[in-house]
Amino acid sequence: YRTRLVDNRNKLVDRLLQDHLKDVEGYSSEVYPDQKGIPTIGTGINLRSPSSTKAIDELGIPKEINQGFAEEDLERIKNNVIGQKKDFLNTVKSQSFPHKELKENQEAALLSLAYNSPQLIGPNLRQRLNENDDLGTMKEILLNSNKENSPGLQLRRVKEAELYGGPLDFQQMMKLMTPQEKKQVFDQLNKIENE
Repeated sequence: YRTRLVDNRNKLVDRLLQDHLKDVEGYSSEVYPDQKGIPTIGTGINLRSPSSTKAIDELGIPKEINQGFAEEDLERIKNNVIGQKKDFLNTVKSQSFPHKELKENQEAALLSLAYNSPQLIGPNLRQRLNENDDLGTMKEILLNSNKENSPGLQLRRVKEAELYGGPLDFQQMMKLMTPQEKKQVFDQLNKIENE
């Protein structure tokens, strides 16, 4: 019975994460340069990252990245990378916030951050998680996980914070933000509309 519960939980986390990644990353079967010029494919798979390089090697997929990949290979790469991010998150959790019971949506949001860059689950975020401070965790995701001040990344952080907290806790966190904090977020989001 316990195994079935764990399997169901893992399937829900995977579904939440997959839906979220499709929303924030989109999908391309062709290699394209991301905003930093890094070759990217599929659901935001950075082809220069150690995790995708490792996945391609482990899966024995030919590295003709200029030619792109078959759709089934892209799915295999993505699933391998997500598996690596789950291992990373489990390690960080056991070391930094072992008593925090993550809900499925919270785990999916943290996996999205790790999928984007493992460094995003830094010391301040880990401290908020260790303190079981969900509003502080959302605020950390929203305000301190976009050092480049990228409008596109800010929109992704809004969606990750909302995924982490759900609509009600997200609204509560927004109400508690200072006017300056709100300005920081909305200035970036307004740039998207202006572009």
